[in-house]
Amino acid sequence: MRSSHPRLVRLAVLLLALAGPVHAQTGALPDRPASIGTYLRGTFGTLDTATQDATVTLTDGRRVTALVQEGSPTYHRGQQVIVWQSAGGYVVQDAVRTPALAFLLGLLVVLAAVLGRWKGVRAVVGAALSLAVLVWVIVPRLAGGGDVLPVVLLGTLGILCVTIYFVHGLGRKTTAALLGTAITATLGYLIALAASNAMGFTGTVSAGGYVASTMFDLNPVSVYLVGIIVGTVGALNDVTVTQAAVVQALAHENPAHRVRDLYARAMQVGFDHIGSLINVLVLLYAATGIPLLLLLDRDPTPWWVKLSGEGFASEVTSILITSICLLLAVPLTTLIAARFFRGGRHAPDGHAHVH
Repeated sequence: MRSSHPRLVRLAVLLLALAGPVHAQTGALPDRPASIGTYLRGTFGTLDTATQDATVTLTDGRRVTALVQEGSPTYHRGQQVIVWQSAGGYVVQDAVRTPALAFLLGLLVVLAAVLGRWKGVRAVVGAALSLAVLVWVIVPRLAGGGDVLPVVLLGTLGILCVTIYFVHGLGRKTTAALLGTAITATLGYLIALAASNAMGFTGTVSAGGYVASTMFDLNPVSVYLVGIIVGTVGALNDVTVTQAAVVQALAHENPAHRVRDLYARAMQVGFDHIGSLINVLVLLYAATGIPLLLLLDRDPTPWWVKLSGEGFASEVTSILITSICLLLAVPLTTLIAARFFRGGRHAPDGHAHVH
């Protein structure tokens, strides 16, 4: 029996390669502006509250006087800080937070290894691979211009091939999850594109869209659509793998189940999954949009005008499209998995061989 692992690895590499060529098809990226200063690292000393000048010991041993701007964090003696050096002198830019971030990352890896064992570690590595593809493949391709649809779809499929098969293993369960996620993400992109055109979104109301438009000469609506799809794929990955696993377990428990039986029984779990995930998504988006909600609450503009504003409408559109994709992904993945596992023909992935 011949393993399909090499074929799937080659497929993932091909998809990423198709999404990746930046310079050959789209020209060189914009040059980065020349820096007018230098970032340094130092240790905070004492602060003169009258002048807002602080003594900072730099990593090379020099002691300098740096200005602490109004509204900056409260620094304490011995704290690592970022110092900006320019012709005008030194300014304490911010605190160095990378050690704390490294600690949290290490805690995540340890918990994943202890509680999730090898699969937990693979999940962390898979998440890192997804971020790597996003940062080094999709974002540079977008920055180089060109059609957004191939970039999003090929890059997303590449992410899915790498992460789903790497984290959950190769088998019909993961293939069903991959197909369900890929088809639903494509539908989500088309719905998002139609909605943005119908509502006349410009994409420039957000800081990211404005920067993409002014500094990189990108279409801010395209950047907005990419954000929706990438976020949606993350939510779909969880629900599709779970649904495929439920179908697999039902088929293994009772090989007499037909496609209709497997679908009906698995959807009982799927309905619960849909309800909880949509609630989580709404609360997550609401939490990130609390500053906007505060402004809307104090704004005397009528609510029907507020709801029509692009800033509010674009956020609601993101929530609705992600929720729609979840609703579509559950029955679609369940149906695909039911056809794969009908009649109990295939054992769980741990004992299965893909031909």
